[in-house]
Formats: sequence, structure tokens, C-alpha cells
Amino acid sequence: MPLMRLLYTLMLVACSTYMVQGQGALYLKSFQGDVRGKSILLQWVTQKGFTCEDVVVEYSTDTINWKEIHKIPGICGSEQERKEYSYIFDHAIPDKVNYFRIDLGVFGFSDILKVSPVISGIAVVPNPVTENTNIHFSNQFREIVRIEFTQMDGKVLIYKDKGPVNEFSLRRHFNPGYGFYILKLMVGDAEPKYVRISVMR
Repeated sequence: MPLMRLLYTLMLVACSTYMVQGQGALYLKSFQGDVRGKSILLQWVTQKGFTCEDVVVEYSTDTINWKEIHKIPGICGSEQERKEYSYIFDHAIPDKVNYFRIDLGVFGFSDILKVSPVISGIAVVPNPVTENTNIHFSNQFREIVRIEFTQMDGKVLIYKDKGPVNEFSLRRHFNPGYGFYILKLMVGDAEPKYVRISVMR
């Protein structure tokens, strides 16, 4: 009799484990955003084992306040293969960092995706300047970049040459006092671009 009870218990444990494994663990193989003009193409791939759960794409401009921008109800993935999904977001804010995440229901949230559609050619985020301010710009052909900071009266305070980058931390290169300044950005032989930055402290 004890042996029979043991076998019955093992059968129950095996069935419980199977049911949990059958639901699978919903997770993303990839999540990316590509700028398409003034829109952002979001693409994500789920691993196999994706169960039928509502999936919601959320958007934020500050990573604090989020709003739903797209919903795919009742997704039933595959135990055997990955599934690909996409959505075009047409309300991105240019020259700013746009944040996206995917609510995977009972499985939690994806990592936060940051996309910066640089329309004017240069974006300072955030501005006024903080310790975390970054400069974003287009550098499609990976050219050498020169940055130059001047006062409002035109006096050059500092300039530096950088490698083939498309963003950098402002505070690593420039730690000004209170006031307004002009950032001049030169990418290769292209026309220079200008943006005013403010320091409030």
C-alpha cells in the first residue's frame, strides 16, 4: 500500500510539472525599433512556448508614465518555433528619446527599448542639461565627428574630435556653469549643425 501511494504521488507531481511546462515561459528573443522617416517600426520575436496571453505595447517619454499604443489579444504562439510580430508607431517625438516596452501579461514586462528619431540632425536629451544628458545625431557613414562648445557671444570654450560615433555623453566632455551655450556638431564634411543647450543649477 505505501508503494502504491508513492507511485500515485509521483504521478501527481509529474502531471503538475507537465502542466507548468506546457504553458511555457513567455520571453522575447529580440525587441528592436527602426526609424522609418517620422515613424518607428517596432519588431519583436518570441521564443517557442508562447502561450495565449494579451500582449500590449506601451509608450513613454520619461519611463515613468506609460500608455498603451497597441494590443494583440489572445496571442497563441507555438511550442515548436519562434513567432515574429511588428507594429508601426506614427507618433514619435523627433529629436527626443522615445521609450517602448511590451507587457507580456503574467510573464511581466520586456526590457525598455529606447529609440531616438533624429529629424533635425541633432538631439540633446534631456535639455536643460543633467548628469545623464546625451547627444544623439545621424552618422550613417561612420565618419569622424567634431564637437565644439561656445558661449552665446561666440567665444569657443572647448572643442574635441571623436571617432565614428552617433551619440556621446555631454558631461564627459563639457561641464559648464549656469547659463546658455551653443553646441556645434560637425560630422565629416557635412554642414555643421547647431543646438542651444541650457544649464540650470
